[in-house]
Amino acid sequence: MNPNSTDLPLNEKSEQQALTQPSTDECIGKVDCNHPRRNNTRRKRFHILIATLVGIWITFKLISSQVFYRFGGYQHKSMMVMEWPIPPDVTVDHCTEWDDKAAFRKIRPGAVLHEPYSAFATFELPVSSEKLFLLSRGLSAGAVTIVNGEEEGDTAKVVVVARYRAYDALDWVKVCAIDREEDEHGVGIFATRWARHHRNSVHFDVTVYLPKGKDGAVLNVKNFETDLPLYHHHVGDLGSHVNFDAISLKSENSAIFVESLDATKAYLETENSPIDGSFNVTSSLALHTQNAHIKVRLNLINNPDHDPTEVTVTTSNAPIRAGVNLVSTASDSVGGKFHVAANTANSGIDVRVHEQPVSSAFFLDAHTSLAPAFIELAPAFEGTFQLETSLKRPVLRYDADAKDPAGKGRRRDVQIRMAGAAVRGSASWSGEEGVALGNVNVATSLSAVTLKL
Repeated sequence: MNPNSTDLPLNEKSEQQALTQPSTDECIGKVDCNHPRRNNTRRKRFHILIATLVGIWITFKLISSQVFYRFGGYQHKSMMVMEWPIPPDVTVDHCTEWDDKAAFRKIRPGAVLHEPYSAFATFELPVSSEKLFLLSRGLSAGAVTIVNGEEEGDTAKVVVVARYRAYDALDWVKVCAIDREEDEHGVGIFATRWARHHRNSVHFDVTVYLPKGKDGAVLNVKNFETDLPLYHHHVGDLGSHVNFDAISLKSENSAIFVESLDATKAYLETENSPIDGSFNVTSSLALHTQNAHIKVRLNLINNPDHDPTEVTVTTSNAPIRAGVNLVSTASDSVGGKFHVAANTANSGIDVRVHEQPVSSAFFLDAHTSLAPAFIELAPAFEGTFQLETSLKRPVLRYDADAKDPAGKGRRRDVQIRMAGAAVRGSASWSGEEGVALGNVNVATSLSAVTLKL
């Protein structure tokens, strides 16, 4: 054996290799465990590939959205089916041709971020029509205002202002002069289903200018109707200038506010939004909403020789507040027939009759639940009453020394009868057979009922 040799004995070599080489258990589940640098390089390449793909995807989404926003997706419009939701009973006379002229499309100062563009259209409707009407179909929203015009004339002027965010948004809507049946003329707003995209939405402000009556006379409108879901309604101070034989205002999820309105028949309907206003009616008035209050001032006018003047007020989960004046058209302002119904639930009713003609018949039905009901009647009321609630006894208040509204010196006669938790009775003026003239029925549950005579 060479004395300078470094060879180790066989058993010593085996022990050294066991110390320097990885064990079989350590290599299980590893890829080429004898080359750690190669493994690290592969992992880095994989991470770079994933990051690159994510970056490309994000960049593509940003660029494509900006292209569609700036150019309105014109490359796709040829493939879209433009279905206009025009009712089958409506005939289109003509539609506004929105164009790129400055008179139609312009940037509104101070509105660069939200609905920076606006456009307008004007229509004229013969005020002598059997019916004037406004309607919308498809998803559009806005406000409608009905006011007095400044000039006499035979036409009502309708101005429609469109406010929108995307430059091409008007491509998805139509505003048209329309007709329906015989001598019914109106304006229709129609939006395709593509207008539902938030960037294509258009807000419409519609203003109806009714002309002045000739020689200072009150303007008569035979029938006026709106069917505009998602449109806030505002009726101006028309009461002393315009009389409607019939008027119907319908919306959804938007409020209706009336400064003053004079009509033979009136119907107002919305939902999830309030109704407020002042009304003069001679035949009927119906106010309907839900989940929102109704607060009104009512002047009910009746000819004793005609049918009763009737009012229905209905909501739910919200209060009703009404101040009422009853008026007779008889030469001596005596007599008349009036019916009022007020219904809600889970909220209060407050009806106060301030004036009532002598010898008139007033009927009231007021119903709610889990909330108080308060009714105040005018001194001229004569008739029966029923007050009902649960867990509490109804409260009746009256002044035995009240002054005779007829000026005859009669004495107030009030009869009361208890029936469990209910109170029944009658009110009249002594010496008169007036007990059967009217009736008041008030009911709630688990809350107070108060009647003030």
